[in-house]
Amino acid sequence: LSSPSSQECGGALQETTSCISKRYCSPWLRGAFASAESYTEKYLELSSAVIALNEHSGRFRFAARLLGERAEIFILQKDYEEAAQTLMSIVDVFAHDQWDGAYYWRLFRLASCQRMTGEAAAYLNTLTRCFGPRVAAVAPPKTANLLQTDLEAVVGEKEVSEYRLGVAPFLETELTIQPFSAGKTAQPLGFLRKKLVKHFLYVGDTVKATLSITSHLPRPITVDGVRMFLLTSERYEAVHRVAHGLIEEEDSFRVLAVDGPVEIQPGK
Repeated sequence: LSSPSSQECGGALQETTSCISKRYCSPWLRGAFASAESYTEKYLELSSAVIALNEHSGRFRFAARLLGERAEIFILQKDYEEAAQTLMSIVDVFAHDQWDGAYYWRLFRLASCQRMTGEAAAYLNTLTRCFGPRVAAVAPPKTANLLQTDLEAVVGEKEVSEYRLGVAPFLETELTIQPFSAGKTAQPLGFLRKKLVKHFLYVGDTVKATLSITSHLPRPITVDGVRMFLLTSERYEAVHRVAHGLIEEEDSFRVLAVDGPVEIQPGK
C-alpha cells in the first residue's frame, strides 16, 4: 500500500494512488508498512494470534511451522535465547510426526542457538538428541561430525560435571542372559508397558550375560568406564514412577563395573 504520489512518465506528471483507499485500511495495517522493523513487529504479533488459534483447534503441525518461522526471525535479530525457547517448544512435534528430516533441522537450529547462549547443560541435552537411529539416516555427515566435536567438548566442561542424563539416544544397550536349564517366563510390567523376562536358576549356578552397545555417533568415543546397575523388578518400576527412569547407585542391590578406558566404535 502506498499513499498518493507523483511520478514522471514520458515527460508528463502522472498521479498514482494505492489500490486500497486509506479509509478501508486500518491504522494497524498502515503502520506495518512504515518500516522494515515495523513490518517484522506486526508479523510477529499477527503470527502469535494465528499460532494460538491453530493450537486451540488442534492443528499443532501448522502451529509448529509458524513457530519455526518465528524462531528464524529471532535468529536473524540475534535474539538466540528467544529463538531457543521457541524451537524447544516444537522439536517434539516433528519427532512424533516422524518427520525425521524436519526434526533434525529443528534440532540443529536449536543446538546452534544454545551454542550462542552458552547454556552448557541445555546444549548438552540437545546434542545427545542429535544422534539416534532415526536421525542418523538423514543427518549430513559434515554436521554430524561437527556436533560430535561439540559434544566431546561440552562433556568436559565443569558446569556439567555433575549433570546426569537418562537414556542417551545415541547409545543403545541390549543385555542377553545365557539360558538356564530351569527355563524362563515372561510377564508384563504394567506401568511401563514392557515385557519382563524372568530366568530361573538353581543355587550355585553361574549367570553369564552379554552386554551389547550400539553407538549412533559418526566417530568412536572413549569412556572412563562402564557400570551396570542391578535392580529388583519392583524397584525398577518404582524408579520410573517417581524419578522418571533416572537410576541412582543407591537404587541397585549390586553394581557391575568395567574399569579403565573403553572405546566404543560406531555401530553395534
